[in-house]
Formats: sequence, C-alpha cells, structure tokens
Amino acid sequence: MNFLEELISEYYSIQGYLIIQNIRINPRKNGGHKNEIDILVFHPCTKQIIHIETSSDNKNRKDKIKNFKHKFKIDEQKIKKLFGNTHLPNSIKREGIILHGSPKKYKDFELISVQKYINDIIKYLEDEKYSTKKMVPEKYPLIRMILFTKLYHETKDK
Repeated sequence: MNFLEELISEYYSIQGYLIIQNIRINPRKNGGHKNEIDILVFHPCTKQIIHIETSSDNKNRKDKIKNFKHKFKIDEQKIKKLFGNTHLPNSIKREGIILHGSPKKYKDFELISVQKYINDIIKYLEDEKYSTKKMVPEKYPLIRMILFTKLYHETKDK
C-alpha cells in the first residue's frame, strides 16, 4: 500500500466509512489474479460505495487514463458481492487519484487531484473543530500530520 492509498483510506475511515484495501479479484487458473482494487469504501448508513484507484507514478496523462480505464472495468456485481449485495446503490462511484494534473470527469470515472483531497481533509478538520484540544485519533497518522502542519502554520503566522 502506498501513502496515497493510506491517506485516502484514513480520510474515509475517520468519516465512518468501512474500508477494504488491496482486494485481489478474478483469479487466474494458474495462480495469481487478473485484477486488484486499491480501495473500496462503503458507508453503512448511505450504502454509498466508492472504488478508488491511486497513481503516484510519473507516467504521462494518456498512459494514466488508459491504466485507470483498465482498472475500472471490474464488474460492479463482483464489487457488490464483497458487501453482501444487500440494498446497495445501482452504481458505484469511481475515482482515480493523481499526484499531478488537473481533475476531469470521464464516462466511467472521475480523475481527482491529491490537492483536492488535502483541501477536503483540511475542511473536514475545520468543520469537526479538531485542534490541540480535540486531537485526531492516533490511528490516523497522516491526517493527524496534516492537522499538526495546519496548526503549526497558524501559530507561526501570528
């Protein structure tokens, strides 16, 4: 698991989503698997499922898009079976997370920048009023680091 997968997983987990990471599916006859899903998140109240793939490499955009399209071809029914198929939404949201580049919506998925996620995390921390008095739980070290960095810069600027 890379740091992007961990950061995204922490962000959804702290909001109450259930997380499954590095899921191998479509076994080959001679061993191994044809596909691996980086992250699946599921919210037990809303029943929302999000399939997330991350890319932290330096491939050009065209190659990244081709790679994401391949990863997102996994049959939704196989994904739903992982959650027991009980009263799940008709569609699964799919997000491709990239370090560099601009966001864009494609037919089957949305390309999202890490910067957007970091901004969302900071907004979540502000909305939930996390501070030195209400600290992010230790089981979320990357989000906790973002909070410490934010608080440090706020006090440094004063």
